[in-house]
Amino acid sequence: SELKLLNKEGFFSEINSLGKDALSITLEEFKSLFSMARRAVKALFLDQQVISGLGNIYTDEILFRAGIHPLRPANSLEEAEVIKL
Repeated sequence: SELKLLNKEGFFSEINSLGKDALSITLEEFKSLFSMARRAVKALFLDQQVISGLGNIYTDEILFRAGIHPLRPANSLEEAEVIKL
């Protein structure tokens, strides 16, 4: 984690680099993120440039409830598992 001091332009640049908000992403957008990503599903969730708004505790809880191992490659999930997430 890092702390940045930004001017107005830097702030808007940072905001624009964020991924889609976790509460507003569509199912189709969500599915496409998983089909293209070979990295671990937890790492994908924590990357704020991919999906914004999910922290470590939420990510752990989501994966636990879905029964999906955090280190599993994101592109290995079946469609039903992605829908479950």
